[in-house]
Amino acid sequence: MRLLKVVMLGDPSESRILALPFGVYGPNGEFLGQGVVSIDQPARIELTREANILSRVHVVAVRPNGNQLQASARLRDEPDHETEVTLEAGRQSPHEWLQWVTPFRSLAHLASPAGDGFLSAGRRRVGAVWVTLWQFRRGRWQAIEASPQTQYRSDGVRMIVLDVPSEPHLLQIGGDDVAWRLVSLPPGGQVRVALTRRAADSGDTIDVTVGRQKPGNDLIMSYLSRGETDQATSLAETWRAADLALYAKVEDPVSAAAGAYVLLKLNRLQGRRGWVKNLFNWFPYLADGPIVAAALELQRPQTDLKRVRELIVQAMQRGLPVFSMGLSILVETMAAIHRGRRESLSFQANYQTARALLQAQASKGPYLTFYGRSPVEPSPNRVFGDSGAPRVETAPQRLGDGSTRVRRIGPPKVRRSPPRSVSPPLPVAYEREPLDLLRQDWLSIEDRLSMQNYRDIQFSRNDLNIQRSRNALRVFEGDE
Repeated sequence: MRLLKVVMLGDPSESRILALPFGVYGPNGEFLGQGVVSIDQPARIELTREANILSRVHVVAVRPNGNQLQASARLRDEPDHETEVTLEAGRQSPHEWLQWVTPFRSLAHLASPAGDGFLSAGRRRVGAVWVTLWQFRRGRWQAIEASPQTQYRSDGVRMIVLDVPSEPHLLQIGGDDVAWRLVSLPPGGQVRVALTRRAADSGDTIDVTVGRQKPGNDLIMSYLSRGETDQATSLAETWRAADLALYAKVEDPVSAAAGAYVLLKLNRLQGRRGWVKNLFNWFPYLADGPIVAAALELQRPQTDLKRVRELIVQAMQRGLPVFSMGLSILVETMAAIHRGRRESLSFQANYQTARALLQAQASKGPYLTFYGRSPVEPSPNRVFGDSGAPRVETAPQRLGDGSTRVRRIGPPKVRRSPPRSVSPPLPVAYEREPLDLLRQDWLSIEDRLSMQNYRDIQFSRNDLNIQRSRNALRVFEGDE
């Protein structure tokens, strides 16, 4: 029997978020064991019998961003004696206040001598970068003044700490060489936003990382959003995180929503319908609650489709989900109950809105992030420049263009059969021109309300542009 102790070095103040699943492998890739290690809790595992004839093993841990930490160790000759191997995570940050970012992305390039105030000739210029804070209130998005509680700065690095109330909020980031994107901020507490110079020579000049002061299940959600189900499962089982989060939903509803997503993906949410109902009812500012409830209802053998539709409407009325997984689950749920040509225009409009957000999604991080000019204008096209002077670069579409299909409204084709009562004939309506239907009074009350909202959005774009520019906060001046 071979015993292995895995230790991880890092900042003790970030012990909760600096926890990584790992696997142990032999020289030829044979699997020997797995576990979860954090900086305040080493992992001790018993290797499989195949390790008895091996002299060396390799330990591989996967960060939420997909990067790996690796270490190897020579096994001790005494079978019952423990071999120790050390993983170094979080030691590449140039500043203690930036330490929390290291599980999500490498900061090694910032820890170089040039990162201490000297801009090397080969390092990319960051350029001017700005941020605008958006708040969802009374059914509308509006830009508000971003008043960071704390700000940190270093060469090529900025970090702001925002106190986010219990309402939906988005932070928009853009710049000379930074595509405009909006990030959903977890409500009800302090949120850290790090903007760090990117190591790559192409793409945006900065990386954006968002994290809560108390991270809760953020690490698990990072793995799930990337499709790393095994790593997420290992963490969830080790911490019992999802169950504990649902129990403690009153104190931390954002973690409760994350826990609900975890259990939904692991097919372990069926017996917790009461908790999901409370999550949905108690926190009306979280769109994630009705999204999870709708997906859970869809899993029942006798699905109440009317209830699913009601939950979807309520989710859309609450703004946007906090987590990126919420958007993908929302689109999947809507696609599953879509009635094709018989679908109502209001549902179709909501479906196209959700699809547009999914197509504009900007990253695989835990929090919803999408490209766009404003919260109501998601777009796969990249927009660069100052907050008041956008510069557009067209990007290829990743989803089919659902807005150009012809939708016929009215009776079927004429058949040679006895006359029967039919609805008054209506001409062809194109989904990309819903305002035509509104003007000609063809819509039901429900659909008219939906189209009225659409018209309000169309007419408010100029106002949103003014709000964005007026409330923009410059975080990089362009001289770095």
